[in-house]
Amino acid sequence: MPLVRLRVRALRHVRHDGDRSAISTVFCPGQCRSIDVDTCRRCPRLLSAVEDTIECAPPKSERLPRELLAEARLGGDVCVGDAMGHIAVSVHAELKAVALTRALEEEGAIVAMVVDDDGRLVGLVDAADAALAIESVRARELARRITPVHESAPLAHAVDRMVRERARALPVVDDDGCAVAVLTDLDALHWVALRGGSR
Repeated sequence: MPLVRLRVRALRHVRHDGDRSAISTVFCPGQCRSIDVDTCRRCPRLLSAVEDTIECAPPKSERLPRELLAEARLGGDVCVGDAMGHIAVSVHAELKAVALTRALEEEGAIVAMVVDDDGRLVGLVDAADAALAIESVRARELARRITPVHESAPLAHAVDRMVRERARALPVVDDDGCAVAVLTDLDALHWVALRGGSR
């Protein structure tokens, strides 16, 4: 039975009043979607869990590897969820630019996903644009509209979009259209490096 090592990802959210919260998820290869770590820990297929890594034995699937403890699942059907970054920042649409800039600096993030009250994507804000904005401007006014990519979409399609649109980052959403992560060009390159066996 093949085993997989899944990276725990953090979604850091900043509310309109500046209060912060965070959720930890993994991209489940069995369900092909992000699930919270607490749910993952209750799964009977879980083998071990440490702070930033889950090891499990998912159900047999054509998209799973044959290699033991594969760092990256191989094959042309790899999903965006397999490669997306391990930390993402989302901010409420009404958050002021000054608080947005501070949040991005503290996380070392190049972009923030702007979301509405229900966590649905409004757009993306680049750190450089937020830093240059008037402090009182709201995140929704800075957000540039961009079509998100679904977490179960083929990674190859997302990379193709990034090349065609000259986008350094794409927002990633789930079945409900809620923001779950960001896929950057560096995330995609990192996945390719792991696939090639380099460290």
